[in-house]
Amino acid sequence: MAEGAIFLNSGPLLSGEKLETLEETPEWSNDEVIGAAFERVRETFEKHATLLAGNPTAMETRFFMLNPTLHALGYTYSVHEPIDIGGDKTARVDYVTFPNATTFYDALPLRRTPGFFHQSISVIRAMEWGHTFEAPELAEDEIDDGSNVSPVDELNFLLRTTGTEYGILSNGCDWRLYHRATAPLLDTFFQADMIAAMKSEYEDFKRFFLVFNKQSFLKDDSGTSFIDRLLQ
Repeated sequence: MAEGAIFLNSGPLLSGEKLETLEETPEWSNDEVIGAAFERVRETFEKHATLLAGNPTAMETRFFMLNPTLHALGYTYSVHEPIDIGGDKTARVDYVTFPNATTFYDALPLRRTPGFFHQSISVIRAMEWGHTFEAPELAEDEIDDGSNVSPVDELNFLLRTTGTEYGILSNGCDWRLYHRATAPLLDTFFQADMIAAMKSEYEDFKRFFLVFNKQSFLKDDSGTSFIDRLLQ
């Protein structure tokens, strides 16, 4: 797999050798499912291209691009989920993804606690279209009081607080995968430019899909998932 503008395996998070041989996996030939996801993402992007070419807000990015993409990737998800973090403080998770609706409904009695996340697939920190995942720059007269944290730091905090194994940053275009064990390093992740992959060869979209779709995170009878097996 050629890395560059479309893919970045920083750290590395995933095994370069295994990424190079994705075409040899059984999942690679699932063109009926992957093709349907490709068409849905393409149609969504083309429908909202004018909006995305402007300056969409985080809410617009989520509604018009992230939500339909998550559906195309097969996820059931819940949005803006609270989790108590001590005292009267509450953190919010932009998206919590689940294998199916049944798993989500089973978790509802544990909402606001780490138990709610135990059967989830991932937590997602969502940014506005074009966000670089870096912390906002301080103005010249501003003092860094420690509150100006990056989305990467926020996602690392959510992974540790919820106990979720995988976390994703996305601005609707770029998708960045983190694993809880290496997330504190901040620079160990796998990133894909979904739109560039979609506009490139179909095989590049397949690589994006195989890393980020729901099925890749589901554990088999041995207790491992497709993504687990790709880890470095």
